[in-house]
Amino acid sequence: MKINIKGAGVGGSLLANLLIDEGLNVTLIDIKESYYKPCGDVVPTSYNPPYKWNILNEVIHFKFIVNNSTINEVSYRRPKWVVIDKKGWIDWLRNRFIRRGGNCVVSQNYWIGQEGNFTVFANGPYNMDRKVVYATRAIIEGESVEGAVLEFNTKLTGFYWIFPDTDNSVNVGAGFLEFPNSRDLLLKYISTKIKRGKIIDIRGAPISISKPKKVEFSIGEAAGLVFPLSGEGIRPAAISAEEYFKYIKLKRTLPESIYAIGSKEINSLLRKINIQRKLLEFYLRLNEERRFTFLRTLLNNEVLIDSYLGDETDYRGILESIKAIKTLSYDRNREI
Repeated sequence: MKINIKGAGVGGSLLANLLIDEGLNVTLIDIKESYYKPCGDVVPTSYNPPYKWNILNEVIHFKFIVNNSTINEVSYRRPKWVVIDKKGWIDWLRNRFIRRGGNCVVSQNYWIGQEGNFTVFANGPYNMDRKVVYATRAIIEGESVEGAVLEFNTKLTGFYWIFPDTDNSVNVGAGFLEFPNSRDLLLKYISTKIKRGKIIDIRGAPISISKPKKVEFSIGEAAGLVFPLSGEGIRPAAISAEEYFKYIKLKRTLPESIYAIGSKEINSLLRKINIQRKLLEFYLRLNEERRFTFLRTLLNNEVLIDSYLGDETDYRGILESIKAIKTLSYDRNREI
């Protein structure tokens, strides 16, 4: 069986290595020789990849700000997130794939080698057949941060972030649904929040927040597997690659859709992503005052904040938030 993989990001590069280790004939195709899609580069510690990545930093402390006011700060005994060298890991996977005898092609033509082969789509959100948020992130050298900072503005839908990168740099970003170009917002934010340090890299990318129209033979973000409230897509892409590989190894054919695999891991992932989509739709219908109540409820509840940071939000999160907003409405009516 010959397999083409279109896109050599997290999902595509990981799947290519798993398949070639199984002895299959694989061609990995990407538009660039070296990987670079900007993001926060953080992953919950609940996931470990089959090929080890380099951990740059660990995050145990989190600060949450809403409308310029600190709502909560939490610390854990053990790391909740790890900051990884995503670019280094993916480039290492590509090189490993080549060393194992894989065919790696750099081409703007994603259809090269299509005839007679099975094809897996791992090209991220770039079919643009779904709703996206355009996020921008900057790496600032000569600056450090104690833990992670997440900052919300109830006039907008999205957040700013400040994450540790290396010991001498930070990852600062912004992504808001209302602003297709978040670069100017980010630069203004940096000017008010970062007192020293130098921007050594700044770039943007779209992040999926809804299910795409086309999901056939797709994995990772190409299949819409991104948590819309956090923008975290590294772990979903890696999990989908692993589960796709298990199916191919067992059936010796491609599953038409990641949604059809039916594994425990995929079903759990899809359920949690769908819950976050519902929460996002709910948030978009709220006015500013109720958005503040929603965020305050989420960020002050130990169970809910723990599940949010791990992208493990369940229906309890929805019910708790709705209950708080209904209570606010009831109190306002009594005052009237």
